[in-house]
Amino acid sequence: MTINERFSEILKTKRISVKEAASIIGKSEVYIRKLIRPGESFGIEPVLLILNSIDGINPDWLLRGKGEMFLDNNTPKNAAPITQERLFSVIESQQRTIENLSKK
Repeated sequence: MTINERFSEILKTKRISVKEAASIIGKSEVYIRKLIRPGESFGIEPVLLILNSIDGINPDWLLRGKGEMFLDNNTPKNAAPITQERLFSVIESQQRTIENLSKK
């Protein structure tokens, strides 16, 4: 499952329409439709917008498909939002893994 498909799955599960998602995230409906279209490029900005705008999403699931879609109830509600530096770190780690797998 791609990140686009995972974002689409979040919207379906939370019963958020494209119009509502655009309002929540602060972008246009066209922007949201592009994000849920399979095969479209998905950069750091939409990831941050999604994680900082829609409560309870597990960042590891959104980025890598690991774990559960939503954070469990034991996660503190006042947890700090995901930072750009943290996301860059995850992306760099993924790139290293891809490079290592490509060498085999």
